[in-house]
Amino acid sequence: MKKLFTLGVAFCFLSMATFAQSQRLVLFEQFTQASCGPCAATNPSLNLLLNGNENKIVSLKHQTSWPGTDPMNTQNPSDVATRVTYYNVGGVPDAVIDGNAWHNHPAGVNQTLIDNRFNAPSNFEIEVLHSYNTAKDTMFITVEVTATAAISTPNTVLQLGVAERNIYFANPPGSNGEKHFEGVLRKMLPNANGTPVPASFAMNDVFSYTVAWPIASYIYNKNQLCAVAFIQNNTSKEVYQAGFSRTLMDLDAGMTNVSGMDYYNCNTSITPSVEITNFGTDAITSLNVNYKIDNGAVTSIPWTGTLGGWSGPFNTYNKTTFTLPSITVTPGMHSIEIYTSAPNGGTDLDANNDKYTATFFVSGNISSVPVVEGFVSTAFPPTDWARNNPDNGPTWTRAVNAGGFGTSTNSAKMDFYNSTDGNIDELYVPRVNLSNSVIPITLEFDVAHATYGTAYIDRLDVLASSDCGQTWNTVYTKSYPALSTVTNPVTAAFTPTAAQWRAESVNLDSYAGQPELLLVFRGISGYGNNLYIDNINVADLAASVYQNTFDQSFEIYPNPSNGVFNVRSTENFNDDLNIVISNVIGQEVIRLQNVSLNQAGLLIDLSKQLSGTYFVRIFNEENVTTQKITLTK
Repeated sequence: MKKLFTLGVAFCFLSMATFAQSQRLVLFEQFTQASCGPCAATNPSLNLLLNGNENKIVSLKHQTSWPGTDPMNTQNPSDVATRVTYYNVGGVPDAVIDGNAWHNHPAGVNQTLIDNRFNAPSNFEIEVLHSYNTAKDTMFITVEVTATAAISTPNTVLQLGVAERNIYFANPPGSNGEKHFEGVLRKMLPNANGTPVPASFAMNDVFSYTVAWPIASYIYNKNQLCAVAFIQNNTSKEVYQAGFSRTLMDLDAGMTNVSGMDYYNCNTSITPSVEITNFGTDAITSLNVNYKIDNGAVTSIPWTGTLGGWSGPFNTYNKTTFTLPSITVTPGMHSIEIYTSAPNGGTDLDANNDKYTATFFVSGNISSVPVVEGFVSTAFPPTDWARNNPDNGPTWTRAVNAGGFGTSTNSAKMDFYNSTDGNIDELYVPRVNLSNSVIPITLEFDVAHATYGTAYIDRLDVLASSDCGQTWNTVYTKSYPALSTVTNPVTAAFTPTAAQWRAESVNLDSYAGQPELLLVFRGISGYGNNLYIDNINVADLAASVYQNTFDQSFEIYPNPSNGVFNVRSTENFNDDLNIVISNVIGQEVIRLQNVSLNQAGLLIDLSKQLSGTYFVRIFNEENVTTQKITLTK
């Protein structure tokens, strides 16, 4: 089954107090697992969102006992099980915000949701501090809850969790490939039932709680420990307020963002800017910013300045932006690695937050019309095309079992069937010069798609840009039901037949005269079913006239045929053509490559095939034509 993962889905939330009397900190609780495939697909983008809102939201990740192996659950199963029962969690991934403010699949968490809860008033402030003994084998935690307005709080408890902010594994500890886990709950103190608080508070009443915890032997890195506290009503499950303590590392520099690094670039130079962040308590006055392109040599650039350390549980990390010198790169696909090192000339206590890696594409050519692509070549993406897969999950690939209208067995496939809801994957068409184009100018392509069900809304957009992606216009957009080429939902992974395709045409007249046009097919996943595109053609009137000439230069005879027939051309093609013949369900029956064709023709024998209609696809690097042949025996 595709949509149900072992035990279903549940949600958890982390909230903060907003301005009523106090600013809210939102509590986000997630139920996840190291052997949960959908969890691995969801967590990277989710963690980016949570980390980008460090002053609004704090998270606790509960590693469950199912669906497979997870050592973090094995180390503390009872606390997680209690929270699973508390929220009636039936599957992973799942998430809850502030206990009862929101409960759903964590992929649904967005900035608006966080902001709305952040702006909700709270009647409490929570301060959390922690420290260690000299041997660093005991953690001392103090929580101070202050009522900023009078409030009745029957059946309410203070919950306190010790979390390991970052856990890194050299090899995945489960089966989903994840090696980095954030905000993992390690222990609830004194236990998962919490500590009862007074039944009512007057304004300025204070409730304090102090505990000493002998640090468990299963903790991976004591430097990564912090405490998360929250006030929760056990009747309504509402979280009134949350607070947390920072990790206590004195020297810890890193990076939280890199800008100036577009995925698609039209120039052969890039100028990244890095956001250097001080995660530690000590001020940082110097460090190195290092980078390398692909497997090239490392270039190291010194940075000096003053980045103060954080102090107090609500202070945000101090950051500064540093722009690297311009870097020259060649056209094509590249990787870049940027990392900080040697803060204050010393050793960074958490090297895992130092590094940024990315892939990017540099376009070196501008094509002339027509731009034609049928994905017959085994190289994918094709030459001068580019594929952007920001989540590193299921994405655009070359299909080898389906082609437009069955005229081939090749197309471009977007794997919505396995792609998490909300993921965006892009397939870039080579830039095309329209300076001298004659309208009408069109983008034509074939599409095939099936929905998994009416609740799973996949979408295909085509965007156009005349300034190398700095600004975009949507020239085509379709989602269910308009996108689908199959009437009824398909719950198995979809592979189209010859009859399950539709031809699309997009008007591009408004771009006439532009020295370059960049087009991108953007797939937006609804966790639905597979999408295919084929026979892409960007052409203007002049190119269309040439295409018509190409179509008309071929003749197939006799037609109908007993299986042996001739293909000839009024033009001379020397080792320039490919011929693919397929049946009506898209199965390829013969393929001829680099053939010559002229008036003498080429004899083709399909006498061993069954009677029926077959499609003869003739193409070269610039044009394609498809004709029918009927076999009668």
